[in-house]
Amino acid sequence: MALFSCPECGRQVSDTAKFCPTCGYKLAKQKKQKNPISKKTKSIIIASAVAGILIIVGIGCLVSILRLNDFEKAQVASLNRLIEETMQENMEGKTEEQLHTYQKQCKAIT
Repeated sequence: MALFSCPECGRQVSDTAKFCPTCGYKLAKQKKQKNPISKKTKSIIIASAVAGILIIVGIGCLVSILRLNDFEKAQVASLNRLIEETMQENMEGKTEEQLHTYQKQCKAIT
């Protein structure tokens, strides 16, 4: 037995009662109505879930592909170090040979 509020007076009434014992309001049978989900709605929900999972997996794959491996990280660090050294030095007064050496080092790293 469950209780619900009388629509007329708001008092608690048994779900088996035909009339409210307080105000005499005639009670309709309280039926639990289920709202069935249509097949179309179920299909849309499933398709959305599958699409979401595929997007997450795709992003994960892209992240792993775009991540640098150890060798590439070492190359980037070496190139950055060379750039810093080069930037700290004044290029004016350097010979063509010294500039050419810097160029070779940069090309070797890349």
